[in-house]
Amino acid sequence: MNSQIKKPKINVLFGSGVNTIDRVFTGGIDKWLGCKYDFNFVTMSTHKTTELLRLAEEYDIDIFILVLNNMLINHMTDTGREPASEKLGLVKYLKLQYNKPLMILCGYEFEDTHFESKCRLAGADYYSLIPCELELFVYGFEKCLKGHSHVSWTDGIIDSWH
Repeated sequence: MNSQIKKPKINVLFGSGVNTIDRVFTGGIDKWLGCKYDFNFVTMSTHKTTELLRLAEEYDIDIFILVLNNMLINHMTDTGREPASEKLGLVKYLKLQYNKPLMILCGYEFEDTHFESKCRLAGADYYSLIPCELELFVYGFEKCLKGHSHVSWTDGIIDSWH
């Protein structure tokens, strides 16, 4: 009798709206953790939060990963960027609505020097600027899956404050 251990199925919503970024991160997750989990990666074709929310409703998402600066919510400032408060509102909404692990990646630092802390207070379980070490990101991903909150990329070291 050939008994095979059934891997847990994990639905991952990866929101960047950029195919190349999606492939790098989802490929890294699958490479290092695909032997433990059966992943279904749900990716966005646009940067619009309306698509993000539609996909979140359509699939039973187990973990959210967002490239937050890529998410288009409402309006832009004269700098071409949305206010940080709009981004934090999205983080808070997703955490309250779905209560699932929420990983935040950002391609630039917001002007607010406390943005990372505010992101965590809004509900983010992980925060990192990108580019980042993919292997350490995957480590943080698995920690979030296992219920550890406030996993952080800090000076090249992953910390867990759980």
